[in-house]
Order: sequence, then structure tokens, then C-alpha cells
Amino acid sequence: MRKWLFFLIIFISGWLQVSLIHNFKLFGIVPDLLLMCVVFASLNMEKKWAFIYSAFSGVLKDSFGQSAFGLNTLFFVIWCFLIIKVTKEMQIDDTLLRMALVFVVSFLHNFVTGIIFFYSGRSFSFGIFSKILFIGSIYTALIFPLFFKAVRPLISKLSYSRLR
Repeated sequence: MRKWLFFLIIFISGWLQVSLIHNFKLFGIVPDLLLMCVVFASLNMEKKWAFIYSAFSGVLKDSFGQSAFGLNTLFFVIWCFLIIKVTKEMQIDDTLLRMALVFVVSFLHNFVTGIIFFYSGRSFSFGIFSKILFIGSIYTALIFPLFFKAVRPLISKLSYSRLR
């Protein structure tokens, strides 16, 4: 039963991303709460559960979003894999390191998604792409510590988390 708690957190994050969070736009950009769920799961959950949560976050974002279905699911699992690989090499336990990691993952996700949109024939200006790429990534990274502080106490008692 406790394993469903993070699924609920992901679902609530997805719902907030498409509803209430739009009241907190910064230059027309909202933070990517579902990508934050992926980073949180990758840093704090066992590998198996991190992949499951990342795939669920991707499916949810694909179902709420306008991109090609499966794009976020694929890339969220890839980001999860890469974060797990990075955390094997270095310890990411500082808030600034976590924010930097979220910025890099968000930047890469926005960049790859934008390139795929461009090559699939969707037209958008370079200014909009740059705004999403930089402001969206910075905004997501700045909000992550709040997300982390809100979710960590709920998850720290779960047996399948890597939190101590």
C-alpha cells in the first residue's frame, strides 16, 4: 500500500502542472513538476522503483501534453537511467548539486524535445525555444528544493527508498 504513495504524488504533480501551477507562470513558463518527480525518484528510490515511477511520470505527461505520445515516457526513463549512473560515481546530497542536476536534466529534456518538434515539422520561433530552454530549466531547478522538502518526509519511511 505504501508503494502507491509516490504514484499519488506523481498524479498530484501532474494535475498541478496542468491546472493550478499555471497561476505561477514566469514569462509564460511553468516548472516541470513531473520531471522533478523523475529526478526525485532517481535520487531516492531503488533502481526498479525509480524506473517504474519515471515511466509512470512520462505516461502521465504524455497523456496531459501535446507532444507525440511516448516521447516523455522514453526520455524520462533515459534521464532516470543517467541519473542513477551519475549517482554511482558521485554523491549528490547537497541542495546546490541537486539543483544543478535538475537544471541539466531539464535543459537536456527541453533541448531534445525542441529538436524533435523542429524536425517533425512543428514551427516555433527561436526566441520561444530559447525561453523554454533556459527559463524553463532555471525555474524547474529553483523550485526543486521546495518539491524535495515537501516530498522527502512523506517518502523517507518507505522501505523501497534509498533514503536513510
